[in-house]
Amino acid sequence: MSTAIEAPRVVRRSAGRVGVHAPGWTGQMPDEVEAGLRRVPGVRRVRASPTTHKILIEFDDSDRELSELLACRTATAPTSAAVSG
Repeated sequence: MSTAIEAPRVVRRSAGRVGVHAPGWTGQMPDEVEAGLRRVPGVRRVRASPTTHKILIEFDDSDRELSELLACRTATAPTSAAVSG
């Protein structure tokens, strides 16, 4: 039996905003998930919903590439609320 966690995926993107669905996130500690992502340079605002398992990230898109931003979120997410796969 596999216990693989489904990887987060971008569900919406516009200039300076990205919505990520993180089905592998337990929904625990949304404040820590938000705080971790806010520490990433160029991130302006983060909202994490434990109910929908979605994370909205507003960032300075002239300062940060989306792929770089999403790579940073793995390093900043708390282990028990990991949003990575």
